[in-house]
Amino acid sequence: MIRGSRIVRVGAVLPLSASDPAREEWGTRHLAALGLTERCDADVIVISEERGTVSHARHGLLREIEPVTEERVARLLELILEPKQRGRRRSSRRERVISALVWLNRPTQEGRSTNLMVAQAPIYLSNVPDGLYLETNQALQAQVYLRVPTNRDTLSNPNLSLNVDLKDYPPGPSTVTLTALMISDLPPGWEVERYLPEQITISLAKSRDVSVALTPRFIGLPAGLRVVSSTVSPAVLPVRIKDNRPLAGLVLQTLPVDLSGVKKTGTYSYRIDLDLPPAIQPQKGNSATVKVRVEVGH
Repeated sequence: MIRGSRIVRVGAVLPLSASDPAREEWGTRHLAALGLTERCDADVIVISEERGTVSHARHGLLREIEPVTEERVARLLELILEPKQRGRRRSSRRERVISALVWLNRPTQEGRSTNLMVAQAPIYLSNVPDGLYLETNQALQAQVYLRVPTNRDTLSNPNLSLNVDLKDYPPGPSTVTLTALMISDLPPGWEVERYLPEQITISLAKSRDVSVALTPRFIGLPAGLRVVSSTVSPAVLPVRIKDNRPLAGLVLQTLPVDLSGVKKTGTYSYRIDLDLPPAIQPQKGNSATVKVRVEVGH
């Protein structure tokens, strides 16, 4: 980026257009050109590295210049720059073309040629400390801005993801800065430029250890028979709750006990698992499988 006569930034990530539809052959530079012209009154010239085409972006629209000749590009630049040249020495067409296109052939660090690529990556939160839980469990993702080698074989969208280790985070809200070390499966030679967003906010809360009453659930009892009484053993279960649901009146049910095989009155016993929501789990040393005893009569 040039301000006045000075280069103020190299490798800058420009705002990408979110407009739809975008043509399949457009790359990051085309979307950046549209993004700039959607935000200001700039004219942007885009040169496709893969196809060699030249396009002109203005007011959020992108038009390919055909055929691409020095005269046509120079004429376009002349029309763009004409109002700004009054009272100044007018440069030749060739000078203006060179000024607009010279950045395409700039050398890269250590002689490497790279492209800027943007990929979507999910953010996974792991190793939540024992006794805590995430208050919000919404899906998180980030845009990853990457420097990748100029090699068509590596420009397919990679399966990237970020892993945030929460083992040392305390209860309450925390701001997590995304770093290059959090990304996984990054191909050799690829480098992370930055993330968008650069930070995420998480909030950890203390889980609650309580004892909850248990009740059975039955299905399939043949006509003419009924459940006279039933018991669950144990009657209550110590559990750890990792959400903020109300505790008043909380009862846990078993999975359905199938009584379709019962043909006569009597007392029957079953071992069955509890129907536990993900946020409720037995405390250490307790089982989610219980014994149900049911008396069937007419």
